[in-house]
Amino acid sequence: MLVKLAHAQPYSSQAELALVFFAETGITAHPDTFA
Repeated sequence: MLVKLAHAQPYSSQAELALVFFAETGITAHPDTFA
């Protein structure tokens, strides 16, 4: 799922959003779960 998002926008931005999400929630999940 992340691959599809990467085509829609820069992967770096998606990765940064994931890092912020994990940092603020403390939740760790498979990338597909995040997407």
